[in-house]
Amino acid sequence: MEREYFRAMLAYDRAVNETMLASLQELPSASDKAMAIMSHIIETEFLWYHRIQGRYDHIRSVWTGWSAVDIAAKGVELYDLWTRWLDRLGPHDLGRTVRYRNTKGVAYDNTVHDILVHVINHSTYHRGQIAMEIRRCGVAPPLTDYIAYARKEI
Repeated sequence: MEREYFRAMLAYDRAVNETMLASLQELPSASDKAMAIMSHIIETEFLWYHRIQGRYDHIRSVWTGWSAVDIAAKGVELYDLWTRWLDRLGPHDLGRTVRYRNTKGVAYDNTVHDILVHVINHSTYHRGQIAMEIRRCGVAPPLTDYIAYARKEI
């Protein structure tokens, strides 16, 4: 049951990230800050995916600022990785503890379940920041609420 919940949440995350990126690309002059935050969302999800896999030492920053083309391509790659990983998820994998170091080198232990909840919430938080940047450009940001996604409005 939880695997299906996270599958649904990651599908939602993908859909609204793609919607938000498309909205940014339609702006006559998307703010550099908004694009940097959009890049950060995808970069951070890669980092967490790799941490769950036990491979994260090669990632030094989650603020490198990919281009819109790179964000779109990396987003497709990322969600393919998440989907394949969820397909292989065993009954006890969500409760497994992951040991990792944050980008400042501080060591932590968290369960896979907690990490996945964080990934979704982190992205939602930053999409709110992007929405504010879009409003500053005088445009209404796209709808990204989960309930709208569940109602097939997105």
